[in-house]
Amino acid sequence: MTTIKQFTIERIEAVFVMLLMLVIIAALNEEVRMLFVFPIFLLLLGTLIQVGFKTGILVQLDDYERAIVLRRGRFHRISKSGWNIKLPWLEEMKIVDLRQKTMNLPPQQAYTADEVKVHLDTVVFYKVIDPRKVVLEVDHFTESLEEYVRSALRDIAGNLTVVELIGEIEKVNDLVKAKIEPFTSDWGINIVGVQITNVQLPQTIESAMQQLKRQKDLWAAARWQAKARQMEIESLAHAAKHLDDRALKYLYLKEALPKLAEGEGNKVFFPVDFKSGDMSNAMSMDRMMEKEKKAEGEQANTAPPHIRQR
Repeated sequence: MTTIKQFTIERIEAVFVMLLMLVIIAALNEEVRMLFVFPIFLLLLGTLIQVGFKTGILVQLDDYERAIVLRRGRFHRISKSGWNIKLPWLEEMKIVDLRQKTMNLPPQQAYTADEVKVHLDTVVFYKVIDPRKVVLEVDHFTESLEEYVRSALRDIAGNLTVVELIGEIEKVNDLVKAKIEPFTSDWGINIVGVQITNVQLPQTIESAMQQLKRQKDLWAAARWQAKARQMEIESLAHAAKHLDDRALKYLYLKEALPKLAEGEGNKVFFPVDFKSGDMSNAMSMDRMMEKEKKAEGEQANTAPPHIRQR
């Protein structure tokens, strides 16, 4: 769908031809003249509008645009959206876009407090809130904004170490925004946000930091394992409070001794309680263990040949 402004540029010759034909017909025939008075008036009005757009007397502004009108070089008014009249040779219009904009800065080189060279990729989100200040208070505000952001990045990065710069990136974003806002507010610009998207480090520093991160991960895993082991011991200690001496001795013989026997040593030491306590119980337990071993040996000898070979 073409706009009226486009129509004026593309169809102005055809309109002039139609208007000329109607004027000739109306001049030759009086009856036709009365019939075409209103259409001729509309065509004349449309032609004037088209000529106005063509010559720049009429200017159409979209809803997100404002125009600063300078009359004889001095500020006169702010034109809003819609059709606006500009006096030729006397007035000049500077159109300002009020939508939120994004500025992608090229990688900015900076040195940290520990003298490490880094490159910072930064994105700035801003919006014009006062079109008059943007035009009258600063020349090429986008270039000025870019220079202030670069200066703020170098200044802030120089006061931080590499670890602080990477670990507190959100804080750095807020610091950069707070540093440039006093200047941009005087230009009629609102800084919506500043985002450092990437921090490029030297290869040696990056490898060292990755190694440090792996060591921290291993330390955290060992810490959790130790904590889980501690909880297991505490649970066993809590359960042991409700067991008598005979049950504890049984658990010792049942669980601990087989694990000790798996080692390379050939001696097993019993706790003092086994000797100073009830010796008959300990001896009976020994005899029971010897009987179990003999029974296992006899069972192995009487087993079929193919099982013994295994």
